[in-house]
Amino acid sequence: MYKSRRRAEPPAPTTAAQFADFMADSEADFAKHYKGTVTSGGEIAAIFMSDTIRDRMDEFKTCFYDATFYCTPRIFYQTFSVLGISRGHCFPLVHALM
Repeated sequence: MYKSRRRAEPPAPTTAAQFADFMADSEADFAKHYKGTVTSGGEIAAIFMSDTIRDRMDEFKTCFYDATFYCTPRIFYQTFSVLGISRGHCFPLVHALM
């Protein structure tokens, strides 16, 4: 089963650049929130955001930022999140793997 799965699925990316290339070329449903990458000083950050949230950004008057190192994929160092308050509820707006 392991061998057949390995043959059927693409190999897991081992660098942030490989991840960015994979996401840019992917037609999979999970890639619909991928918006691209930002590069600075040779480091790559992958940006994720829902189109629905993007279209309603003007509703969010208060935003919070959070970053963590503990639940980040190995090929990245940090997960950065932007959260917004609308109608008394907190929503994730943008996530970046850095």
